[in-house]
Amino acid sequence: MAHIVVDKRDTEIMFVDRANKHYAENNEVIKYILKSDEGDSKRFKVSSFIGKSYGLSGIALEIYCIAATYYDDRPFSVASLINTYKRIFGVKGRNGSWYTAIHVLTEKHYFYKNDDGKYILYNYCRLPKNCEDAKFLIIELDEETTSAPITI
Repeated sequence: MAHIVVDKRDTEIMFVDRANKHYAENNEVIKYILKSDEGDSKRFKVSSFIGKSYGLSGIALEIYCIAATYYDDRPFSVASLINTYKRIFGVKGRNGSWYTAIHVLTEKHYFYKNDDGKYILYNYCRLPKNCEDAKFLIIELDEETTSAPITI
């Protein structure tokens, strides 16, 4: 599972968001590195970080990561989700734990059931389409005062 660590390398940072006319450099930027277990894809790293930011932990976090990473906007059954879970994490926990996590994620509006009885992630829980190509994950700390507007 992914976690963030402070990037302690020497750097001269310059961040420019032309569309929103934001600019920040050096001490105005806190840079982290998203670390993960060996073999995790970028999509899995991002889903782990997002899931943790929603307050998920344990099996619920792992189930969310699998759904976000491997299913995205496609419907999935409980059986396919659990089989993917077993393939990635092995058989830790019991069927009851998996079903409870799926039920909790449904109640908290991460998943919903479609007319066919399959689950689908809500739009706000899906990962950006460019996860595999992205080089940075930028988090704006305060949309009102993040940086002084610039003209480009």
